[in-house]
Amino acid sequence: MNSKYLFTASFLFVVLASTLFASANTPTPTLTSIGSAGATAPQPVLVSAGNVSDSAAIAVSNRVADRVAVLKAQYQRAKISVVQAREQYTLAKQKVVRVRIGYDDTKTKWDDAKKAYVAAANSTNATEMKKAAVGKGQDFLQKQIDRMISHLELVRSKVESMDVLEDEEKILMLADLDVDIAGFEDIRARTENVTDADLLRNLSIEVKEAWLDSRKGVARAVGTMECAHEENLVEQVQKFTRSTENAIFQLAKRGIDTAEADALLNAYKNHLQLAKNELESAKEQFAAGNTEEGRNHVRASHRYVVEAHNELKGVVSEVKERIRNARAH
Repeated sequence: MNSKYLFTASFLFVVLASTLFASANTPTPTLTSIGSAGATAPQPVLVSAGNVSDSAAIAVSNRVADRVAVLKAQYQRAKISVVQAREQYTLAKQKVVRVRIGYDDTKTKWDDAKKAYVAAANSTNATEMKKAAVGKGQDFLQKQIDRMISHLELVRSKVESMDVLEDEEKILMLADLDVDIAGFEDIRARTENVTDADLLRNLSIEVKEAWLDSRKGVARAVGTMECAHEENLVEQVQKFTRSTENAIFQLAKRGIDTAEADALLNAYKNHLQLAKNELESAKEQFAAGNTEEGRNHVRASHRYVVEAHNELKGVVSEVKERIRNARAH
């Protein structure tokens, strides 16, 4: 599930409001959407159309129209932000591909140089062959470092484009990634003009250790982003709880059977809570460095969010059906 479905869910309430309010001549209950102060989604309120004056009806209709306009504007801004983030991320991915090509080519040349040196170990030009091998090894080590830096920059661009992250959290993650990138840049600078095989070997070990250390930070960053994204989905779906409860309550007050809607609402709430529980478990696993276990919990959370979203749509359909039945009688 993504923001498109969440927007569709919110728009369902607006469409439902407009459709039912259009039948204001019938003294039967109608579900309409009225934007409340500070709300980020329309809040359905059941009103009796027969008791609504023309001026009140116009006021409600205007508020609904204003809310639709606000939602459309928010949606357009979100689309622009997503496009920019994708462009930035695409550029970073392209750099990773370019660096990988250079890495593979340099590795092949280094392997060939090592083989030539081994083959010429006892010959008169062994020294020259060793020097050539060290030179190719230096090129390969630099390409290794470039590849690691490009990977960290890719993660960094992803963090930067994540609007769902808290500012403080994002700053800390970017700072950690910048420290890792600076560390690799420092090692790369020290590989310049290296002619000693032992020094090159030591630098290679240092690169390996730095990479293993940075991977832990990357795993934590990726885990944090996954959790933040899923938390945002949970919050978006949960925004409809109060409005949905109110719609069902108003139907019950009119003596309309709400048993099916109540059952769906309870299932919806239960799945949302299970999604939250899984997210808490995911955070604990990511903090402990158990990346795969953390991702398993995020996946489980997402499944519960999808279930909750489907149940929310079921509630809307059930409420619409009950209102149609009440109007028919």
